[in-house]
Amino acid sequence: MGESVNGKMPRVMGAVIAGLIYLASGAAGAETIRVAVVEKAKEVRLSSSGPLRFLDTKGALLALNSGRQTSVRAQGGGLAVGDQPVGRSVRLRSSGESLAVDGVSYPGEIEIRAAPGGLLQVVNHVDIETYVAGVVPREVPAAWDIEVLKAQAVLARTYALSLRQRSAGQAFHIGAGVDHQAYSGESALHPKVQEAVRSTRGEVLAFQGELAEAVYHAYCGGVTENAADVWGRSFPYLQSVRSECRLGDTPPTWTYHVEANDLARRLRAAGVVFSGAVTAVEPADLSQTGRIRTVRVRTSEGPREMRGIDFRKAVGPDLIKSTRFTIEPEGGGFRFAGLGSGHGVGLCQHGARAMADGKAGYREILARYFPGTAVTPWSKVKRNGNVRMTRQAVPHD
Repeated sequence: MGESVNGKMPRVMGAVIAGLIYLASGAAGAETIRVAVVEKAKEVRLSSSGPLRFLDTKGALLALNSGRQTSVRAQGGGLAVGDQPVGRSVRLRSSGESLAVDGVSYPGEIEIRAAPGGLLQVVNHVDIETYVAGVVPREVPAAWDIEVLKAQAVLARTYALSLRQRSAGQAFHIGAGVDHQAYSGESALHPKVQEAVRSTRGEVLAFQGELAEAVYHAYCGGVTENAADVWGRSFPYLQSVRSECRLGDTPPTWTYHVEANDLARRLRAAGVVFSGAVTAVEPADLSQTGRIRTVRVRTSEGPREMRGIDFRKAVGPDLIKSTRFTIEPEGGGFRFAGLGSGHGVGLCQHGARAMADGKAGYREILARYFPGTAVTPWSKVKRNGNVRMTRQAVPHD
């Protein structure tokens, strides 16, 4: 993920098949979620261990001789499988065999839809528990203590169900990239993660009977941030708390140099209006934890101010890893030196790791970072589609 502790995970398939079947079965009326695994593309490649079977929007089998591999592309406002037009939407359903899109294997059902601009979109319709099992190992390493994995599973499930409520009438509920939660289908499945998902099955984080804002980040640098200082909305359970962290091999600090002309180009691309040079960058407003709420960019046409999180996004959140940084002129540009990784709100993943090392359970971990909330069965939570932050308030950025 862009801001979580995890990066690439090894593919572990043979030992997880039984667990995947268990997760996807469950009780009648299992919860499903629509995940956009490809949001904009002109063409995708499909492959399967068995014959590819395409269905139309009514579920009828299409007479296509596509074999085990084919391509689907946007064509004339609709779709074409190979050279055969098929309308604006087709579906493929796994019947036990693997089903891959551009080399990534997904469980459940795949829907391919025509999208505006001569593009297409690929949506994975998947059981929520199977989805969570595909998210957790992309957000934290499976080698970590299982109590951290359980806490992450509860948060991933809560965030996904919250977006599903808010996006009920849309083509998909959630994306598969770092803008939402990292998800790569079956490619990251791991037996230990599946155990964590099974043991927390159906559990979400709730506040006063409703889904909580289940946000998290990699490393807070010893203290988490108030939500109000990041997104401008205050929540009783998203206040700053002290956090001991276990970093392992992760460096606690970071630095980044950017040339002034490159910085100007990135800011203009992000919508900051000016045509001259950037002459200085400085903090205009700090939060009580020392993070930069507002950045002032001095240009030859006068100062421009923007939120610290927007400045990070403009420059690159993988480069400016947090808003807890200092700025110094350096050569023909600026040197940023910072502490921490991510927005700093909610669960600190390295802090959760330290708590688990101290024998804390996942409920205790979540209570530490989200005081006043409770781990609650999803069946007992009020269904509320009201937007509290925004769809774009990413959990881990």
